[in-house]
Amino acid sequence: MRAAEFRREYSRRTRRDMTARDTHDHARAEFSKIQLRRLYRSQAAGFTATLPCGICLPDLAARPRH
Repeated sequence: MRAAEFRREYSRRTRRDMTARDTHDHARAEFSKIQLRRLYRSQAAGFTATLPCGICLPDLAARPRH
């Protein structure tokens, strides 16, 4: 979404028309269901969750601790 927003703002500031690709990218970014959140003191857990190794944080949170 950041790239689409950047291109849109750049086009607006330089008074250029948005290309069809810019319009399409922006529409896809708006209707995607991705939400970005800041990770305060939990960067390691957030990084681990994005690795393609099958770790699911909600499952880990539901497990009882020893």
